[in-house]
Amino acid sequence: MKIRLRYILILIGVSVLGLASCRKDSTIVFNPEDPYYKDYKFNTLAGQWDYIWHVMDNQYVFWDIDSTDWDALYNKLYVRFDNLDKLIESFYMDCQNDIIPYPDFVDSTETVISDFLDSDFSQALGTLADQHMHIKFYNLYAGQSHSFWTSSVRLVKRSDYHPSVTHSVAVKDNPDYSGIDYIYDGIVRNYNVEPHFESSDDESLWAYSCILEDGIVYMRTGACQLSDPEKESDIHGAVYLFLKGIMDMNDEGTLNGIVLDFRGNTGGNAKDLKYLPGMFIDMPFYLCKQRTKKGLGRYDYTQWKHITVKPYDDDDYRIDIGNTPFVVLQDMHSASLGELTGYAFSHCMPTAVTIGERSMGATGMLMPTYPDVYHAGTANYNGDVSIYTSTFDSRYYNRENGCWESFEGIGFEPDIYCPLDYDALVAGGRDTQLDRAVEYIKQQIGD
Repeated sequence: MKIRLRYILILIGVSVLGLASCRKDSTIVFNPEDPYYKDYKFNTLAGQWDYIWHVMDNQYVFWDIDSTDWDALYNKLYVRFDNLDKLIESFYMDCQNDIIPYPDFVDSTETVISDFLDSDFSQALGTLADQHMHIKFYNLYAGQSHSFWTSSVRLVKRSDYHPSVTHSVAVKDNPDYSGIDYIYDGIVRNYNVEPHFESSDDESLWAYSCILEDGIVYMRTGACQLSDPEKESDIHGAVYLFLKGIMDMNDEGTLNGIVLDFRGNTGGNAKDLKYLPGMFIDMPFYLCKQRTKKGLGRYDYTQWKHITVKPYDDDDYRIDIGNTPFVVLQDMHSASLGELTGYAFSHCMPTAVTIGERSMGATGMLMPTYPDVYHAGTANYNGDVSIYTSTFDSRYYNRENGCWESFEGIGFEPDIYCPLDYDALVAGGRDTQLDRAVEYIKQQIGD
């Protein structure tokens, strides 16, 4: 109680001191490779914030569309972090003087940092457009990292918000089931599923496929690594059955529909766009235009470059499904390539639609940051203090108004909106969004 009371009183004082600090001049171009910052004292939270602020100031690709007052945030948050440093130092002195035991000291430092990042820091940075953004601070005393995701701030504010039904969430909600078994049981319970079914147990890279009733081929995957040779073996069974089911039933004339379930898909390898939907198209498709940074100034942008989705290289593996309905399921947890795939399918295939909810809005793509090539994207100090942000700003063509638009922080609206009844799914495996996909397919084939 004594520690907590002191923490509250000092944080009240932080608000009063908020205007007392002044930051380094933001017009100075900051290079993370500069020796000054390589030797910077990253043992303080204020020092870590100074590093993160300058990296963002120079490497963030969305300054021309982002309304966040980044200059004002330096002053405001530097003072808050500096006072947190002083508070943690006071805990440390109490521990050194045997006023509090070491475990309590560690717990106290973890608590004050987490509380600040989850409240005032999240509120301050929650307006940033980049939904890929991940910032990591390091608590030197406890040897623990603390993370912040911009996407988590925006998602919970949605009126139709629901938890992500993924491998890990399913385990948390139903300890008796793995995520795959949990969702699969619901599918088996509510549909006439043919017996062949494959999946992997990888927490981040799980996939499974089956043949639903009435000639509908279904696959769900948690990440886009379907075409990655190093990852292919983990999910080969599910992908193989999905594609084999489509090709065999298409040849037999029994294929009535396809459902590609990318709900909760967090993205991955951009090569998957050539794999899916590349296997289903015979003409190149302009997906978007992109630019990155050519220098470290806020508005030092490269020229726009068009990004094209091309047909799969091997004609033997391209599939002509004719007028067969193709549904991509998406939800608010579909992110990055997990949301771009649905957008690509619905724009390059006349029979494809997206069903579900507005996606997350992490539409800028990422690459490893090489200082001599890219001046945007990720940066870190010894792996302990880091900022993970988009390398490219992507704009997509709006066919209705004829304009190129950014969907970063907004997300793609589905062609057919259908909210998830999360309670029904958890209680009995009834998936309202999958139900709507099957209903749509039956409507299209006149069943």
